[in-house]
Amino acid sequence: MKIKILLQLLITSMLCFGQDIRHPKDFFKRSYEISNSAKLKKYEFKLSEIERQLLFEKYTYPQDSFYKIEKRDVFFINLNGDEYPDVVYISPFGEDNVFIDIGTQKGFKRVLNSDEFLSNCIKELKFRGRKCIEVVLERLNMVSDDEQAEIVYRLVKDSFELFSCRTCNVCTQKPYKYLKKPINVQILIDSCPLRENPNFEEGKCFYDGAISTKANNEIGKFKYLTSGICWAEFIDNTRNLWWLVELALKDQNKESHSNDINDKNFGKEYQIGWMEAKFLKKIK
Repeated sequence: MKIKILLQLLITSMLCFGQDIRHPKDFFKRSYEISNSAKLKKYEFKLSEIERQLLFEKYTYPQDSFYKIEKRDVFFINLNGDEYPDVVYISPFGEDNVFIDIGTQKGFKRVLNSDEFLSNCIKELKFRGRKCIEVVLERLNMVSDDEQAEIVYRLVKDSFELFSCRTCNVCTQKPYKYLKKPINVQILIDSCPLRENPNFEEGKCFYDGAISTKANNEIGKFKYLTSGICWAEFIDNTRNLWWLVELALKDQNKESHSNDINDKNFGKEYQIGWMEAKFLKKIK
Protein backbone atom coordinates (compact mmCIF):
# COMPACT_ATOMS: atom_id res chain seq x y z
CA MET A 1 0.00 0.00 0.00
CA LYS A 2 2.84 2.43 0.92
CA ILE A 3 4.53 1.75 -2.42
CA LYS A 4 1.31 2.51 -4.32
CA ILE A 5 0.86 5.81 -2.44
CA LEU A 6 4.47 6.86 -3.16
CA LEU A 7 4.07 6.05 -6.85
CA GLN A 8 0.84 8.03 -7.01
CA LEU A 9 2.53 11.05 -5.37
CA LEU A 10 5.41 10.84 -7.85
CA ILE A 11 3.06 10.72 -10.83
CA THR A 12 1.03 13.64 -9.46
CA SER A 13 4.16 15.78 -9.03
CA MET A 14 5.30 14.98 -12.56
CA LEU A 15 1.96 15.93 -14.06
CA CYS A 16 1.59 19.14 -12.05
CA PHE A 17 3.46 21.06 -14.75
CA GLY A 18 1.29 19.61 -17.50
CA GLN A 19 3.95 17.61 -19.32
CA ASP A 20 6.29 14.69 -18.77
CA ILE A 21 9.56 15.84 -17.24
CA ARG A 22 12.46 15.83 -19.72
CA HIS A 23 15.78 17.10 -18.41
CA PRO A 24 17.00 20.30 -20.16
CA LYS A 25 20.74 19.52 -19.99
CA ASP A 26 20.93 18.73 -23.72
CA PHE A 27 20.15 22.37 -24.50
CA PHE A 28 23.61 23.35 -23.26
CA LYS A 29 25.67 21.13 -25.58
CA ARG A 30 26.06 24.04 -28.03
CA SER A 31 26.67 21.89 -31.09
CA TYR A 32 26.00 22.35 -34.79
CA GLU A 33 26.54 18.67 -35.50
CA ILE A 34 23.57 16.76 -36.84
CA SER A 35 23.91 12.98 -36.66
CA ASN A 36 20.63 11.73 -38.14
CA SER A 37 22.35 8.82 -39.89
CA ALA A 38 23.89 7.49 -36.68
CA LYS A 39 20.67 7.83 -34.70
CA LEU A 40 18.52 6.12 -37.33
CA LYS A 41 20.95 3.35 -38.29
CA LYS A 42 19.73 0.99 -35.55
CA TYR A 43 16.20 1.12 -37.03
CA GLU A 44 17.35 0.70 -40.63
CA PHE A 45 15.26 -1.54 -42.87
CA LYS A 46 17.47 -4.17 -44.54
CA LEU A 47 17.37 -3.53 -48.29
CA SER A 48 19.56 -4.28 -51.27
CA GLU A 49 20.90 -1.34 -53.27
CA ILE A 50 18.41 -2.11 -56.05
CA GLU A 51 15.48 -2.25 -53.60
CA ARG A 52 16.65 1.00 -52.01
CA GLN A 53 16.85 2.73 -55.38
CA LEU A 54 13.37 1.54 -56.42
CA LEU A 55 11.87 2.72 -53.12
CA PHE A 56 13.66 6.05 -53.42
CA GLU A 57 12.16 6.57 -56.89
CA LYS A 58 8.72 5.57 -55.61
CA TYR A 59 8.81 7.85 -52.56
CA THR A 60 6.81 11.06 -53.04
CA TYR A 61 8.34 13.88 -51.04
CA PRO A 62 6.64 17.26 -50.41
CA GLN A 63 5.89 18.82 -53.78
CA ASP A 64 6.47 22.38 -52.58
CA SER A 65 10.09 21.67 -51.65
CA PHE A 66 12.66 24.24 -52.77
CA TYR A 67 15.35 21.57 -52.97
CA LYS A 68 15.85 18.50 -55.07
CA ILE A 69 15.46 15.44 -52.89
CA GLU A 70 18.77 13.72 -52.15
CA LYS A 71 19.32 10.11 -51.10
CA ARG A 72 21.31 11.21 -48.06
CA ASP A 73 18.17 12.91 -46.66
CA VAL A 74 15.92 9.84 -46.99
CA PHE A 75 16.10 7.05 -44.41
CA PHE A 76 14.27 3.72 -44.83
CA ILE A 77 13.56 2.36 -41.37
CA ASN A 78 11.05 0.17 -39.54
CA LEU A 79 8.73 2.08 -37.21
CA ASN A 80 5.94 -0.43 -36.68
CA GLY A 81 7.47 -3.89 -37.06
CA ASP A 82 5.65 -4.84 -40.26
CA GLU A 83 7.05 -5.98 -43.61
CA TYR A 84 6.91 -2.57 -45.32
CA PRO A 85 9.76 -0.02 -45.08
CA ASP A 86 8.87 3.34 -43.54
CA VAL A 87 10.47 6.66 -44.47
CA VAL A 88 12.02 9.50 -42.52
CA TYR A 89 12.77 12.44 -44.81
CA ILE A 90 14.81 15.29 -43.30
CA SER A 91 14.87 18.29 -45.61
CA PRO A 92 18.12 20.29 -45.89
CA PHE A 93 18.96 23.53 -44.08
CA GLY A 94 16.75 26.33 -45.32
CA GLU A 95 13.56 24.26 -45.10
CA ASP A 96 14.22 22.45 -41.81
CA ASN A 97 11.29 20.04 -41.85
CA VAL A 98 11.03 16.40 -40.85
CA PHE A 99 8.50 14.13 -42.55
CA ILE A 100 7.63 10.56 -41.58
CA ASP A 101 5.73 8.23 -43.89
CA ILE A 102 4.53 4.74 -42.98
CA GLY A 103 4.91 2.12 -45.68
CA THR A 104 1.79 0.18 -46.66
CA GLN A 105 0.80 -2.27 -49.36
CA LYS A 106 -0.58 0.65 -51.39
CA GLY A 107 2.38 3.01 -50.88
CA PHE A 108 3.37 5.58 -48.28
CA LYS A 109 1.10 7.34 -45.80
CA ARG A 110 2.24 10.58 -44.16
CA VAL A 111 1.96 10.44 -40.36
CA LEU A 112 4.20 13.37 -39.30
CA ASN A 113 4.95 16.78 -40.81
CA SER A 114 6.96 19.10 -38.58
CA ASP A 115 6.24 22.32 -40.51
CA GLU A 116 4.46 23.84 -37.46
CA PHE A 117 7.78 24.02 -35.59
CA LEU A 118 10.87 23.97 -37.79
CA SER A 119 13.33 21.20 -36.90
CA ASN A 120 16.40 19.72 -38.50
CA CYS A 121 17.42 16.74 -36.42
CA ILE A 122 16.06 13.48 -35.02
CA LYS A 123 16.86 13.49 -31.31
CA GLU A 124 15.15 10.32 -30.16
CA LEU A 125 12.64 7.64 -31.16
CA LYS A 126 10.72 5.86 -28.41
CA PHE A 127 9.21 2.44 -28.96
CA ARG A 128 6.64 0.31 -27.18
CA GLY A 129 7.47 -3.18 -28.31
CA ARG A 130 8.14 -2.91 -32.06
CA LYS A 131 6.01 0.20 -32.57
CA CYS A 132 7.29 3.77 -32.43
CA ILE A 133 5.07 5.81 -30.08
CA GLU A 134 7.08 9.05 -29.72
CA VAL A 135 9.34 11.11 -31.98
CA VAL A 136 11.57 13.76 -30.42
CA LEU A 137 12.92 16.34 -32.86
CA GLU A 138 15.21 19.27 -32.27
CA ARG A 139 16.11 22.51 -33.96
CA LEU A 140 19.80 23.01 -33.33
CA ASN A 141 21.20 26.50 -33.00
CA MET A 142 22.21 28.08 -36.29
CA VAL A 143 24.03 31.29 -37.15
CA SER A 144 20.80 33.16 -37.91
CA ASP A 145 18.86 31.80 -34.93
CA ASP A 146 19.29 32.70 -31.25
CA GLU A 147 17.37 29.75 -29.82
CA GLN A 148 17.16 26.00 -30.11
CA ALA A 149 14.10 23.86 -29.60
CA GLU A 150 13.04 20.35 -28.65
CA ILE A 151 9.76 19.23 -30.26
CA VAL A 152 7.92 16.11 -29.10
CA TYR A 153 5.33 14.26 -31.22
CA ARG A 154 3.30 11.37 -29.85
CA LEU A 155 1.36 8.67 -31.63
CA VAL A 156 -2.40 9.25 -31.50
CA LYS A 157 -4.34 6.51 -33.27
CA ASP A 158 -2.50 6.24 -36.60
CA SER A 159 -0.52 9.50 -36.80
CA PHE A 160 1.82 11.65 -34.70
CA GLU A 161 0.51 14.81 -33.05
CA LEU A 162 2.43 17.63 -31.41
CA PHE A 163 2.77 17.10 -27.66
CA SER A 164 5.17 19.87 -26.63
CA CYS A 165 7.76 22.36 -27.86
CA ARG A 166 10.37 23.73 -25.46
CA THR A 167 12.91 26.42 -26.37
CA CYS A 168 16.12 27.75 -24.87
CA ASN A 169 18.23 30.68 -26.09
CA VAL A 170 21.74 29.71 -27.14
CA CYS A 171 23.12 32.37 -24.77
CA THR A 172 21.31 30.98 -21.73
CA GLN A 173 23.97 30.22 -19.12
CA LYS A 174 24.58 26.57 -18.30
CA PRO A 175 24.12 25.80 -14.59
CA TYR A 176 27.10 24.47 -12.66
CA LYS A 177 24.93 21.86 -10.97
CA TYR A 178 21.33 20.68 -11.31
CA LEU A 179 18.94 20.02 -8.45
CA LYS A 180 18.62 16.37 -7.47
CA LYS A 181 14.86 16.75 -7.86
CA PRO A 182 13.12 19.50 -9.88
CA ILE A 183 10.72 21.82 -8.04
CA ASN A 184 7.29 22.99 -9.20
CA VAL A 185 7.14 26.80 -8.99
CA GLN A 186 4.82 29.71 -9.67
CA ILE A 187 5.52 33.43 -10.32
CA LEU A 188 4.55 35.87 -7.54
CA ILE A 189 4.54 39.16 -9.50
CA ASP A 190 3.34 40.42 -12.86
CA SER A 191 5.75 41.20 -15.74
CA CYS A 192 8.51 39.11 -14.17
CA PRO A 193 11.64 39.05 -16.40
CA LEU A 194 13.17 35.78 -17.60
CA ARG A 195 16.87 36.18 -18.42
CA GLU A 196 19.65 34.45 -20.31
CA ASN A 197 21.97 34.44 -17.32
CA PRO A 198 21.71 35.17 -13.59
CA ASN A 199 22.79 38.82 -13.59
CA PHE A 200 21.61 42.10 -15.10
CA GLU A 201 24.45 42.80 -17.53
CA GLU A 202 24.08 42.52 -21.28
CA GLY A 203 26.67 41.56 -23.88
CA LYS A 204 28.15 38.73 -21.81
CA CYS A 205 27.37 35.93 -24.28
CA PHE A 206 29.93 35.42 -27.03
CA TYR A 207 28.51 32.69 -29.24
CA ASP A 208 29.71 31.94 -32.76
CA GLY A 209 31.42 35.32 -32.94
CA ALA A 210 28.32 37.27 -31.92
CA ILE A 211 27.41 39.05 -28.69
CA SER A 212 23.95 38.77 -27.18
CA THR A 213 22.22 42.13 -27.62
CA LYS A 214 19.24 41.48 -25.38
CA ALA A 215 18.83 44.33 -22.90
CA ASN A 216 19.74 43.10 -19.40
CA ASN A 217 19.81 39.56 -20.83
CA GLU A 218 16.02 39.64 -20.88
CA ILE A 219 14.24 36.93 -22.87
CA GLY A 220 10.76 38.16 -21.99
CA LYS A 221 8.38 39.04 -19.17
CA PHE A 222 6.01 36.52 -17.60
CA LYS A 223 2.66 37.01 -15.92
CA TYR A 224 1.63 36.55 -12.32
CA LEU A 225 0.89 32.89 -11.41
CA THR A 226 2.70 31.49 -14.46
CA SER A 227 3.64 27.90 -13.57
CA GLY A 228 6.90 26.11 -14.23
CA ILE A 229 9.70 23.86 -13.05
CA CYS A 230 12.96 24.85 -11.33
CA TRP A 231 15.91 22.77 -12.57
CA ALA A 232 18.93 24.47 -10.97
CA GLU A 233 20.00 27.37 -8.77
CA PHE A 234 22.79 29.96 -8.71
CA ILE A 235 23.93 32.51 -6.11
CA ASP A 236 25.50 35.63 -7.62
CA ASN A 237 28.23 37.79 -6.05
CA THR A 238 25.61 39.87 -4.22
CA ARG A 239 24.23 36.68 -2.59
CA ASN A 240 21.09 36.93 -4.70
CA LEU A 241 19.50 33.54 -5.44
CA TRP A 242 18.51 32.67 -9.03
CA TRP A 243 16.63 29.67 -10.40
CA LEU A 244 16.88 28.07 -13.82
CA VAL A 245 13.22 27.59 -14.71
CA GLU A 246 11.12 26.14 -17.49
CA LEU A 247 7.90 28.15 -17.83
CA ALA A 248 4.62 27.30 -19.52
CA LEU A 249 3.75 29.81 -22.26
CA LYS A 250 0.08 28.81 -22.03
CA ASP A 251 -0.20 31.23 -19.10
CA GLN A 252 0.90 34.18 -21.26
CA ASN A 253 -0.92 36.31 -23.79
CA LYS A 254 -1.29 34.56 -27.12
CA GLU A 255 0.76 37.31 -28.76
CA SER A 256 3.83 36.19 -26.79
CA HIS A 257 3.95 32.82 -28.54
CA SER A 258 5.99 32.00 -31.61
CA ASN A 259 4.64 33.40 -34.88
CA ASP A 260 3.80 29.99 -36.31
CA ILE A 261 1.74 28.77 -33.35
CA ASN A 262 -1.85 27.94 -34.23
CA ASP A 263 -5.02 27.48 -32.17
CA LYS A 264 -4.69 23.69 -32.13
CA ASN A 265 -1.22 23.81 -30.56
CA PHE A 266 -1.80 26.72 -28.18
CA GLY A 267 -0.61 25.76 -24.70
CA LYS A 268 2.10 23.30 -25.72
CA GLU A 269 5.12 25.64 -25.60
CA TYR A 270 7.68 26.06 -22.82
CA GLN A 271 10.62 28.46 -22.36
CA ILE A 272 13.83 27.89 -20.36
CA GLY A 273 15.79 30.70 -18.66
CA TRP A 274 16.95 32.27 -15.38
CA MET A 275 14.69 34.10 -12.91
CA GLU A 276 15.25 35.62 -9.46
CA ALA A 277 14.05 33.16 -6.84
CA LYS A 278 12.46 35.91 -4.75
CA PHE A 279 9.82 36.32 -7.45
CA LEU A 280 8.85 32.63 -7.32
CA LYS A 281 7.18 30.32 -4.83
CA LYS A 282 7.34 26.55 -4.52
CA ILE A 283 4.07 24.71 -5.12
CA LYS A 284 3.08 21.10 -4.59
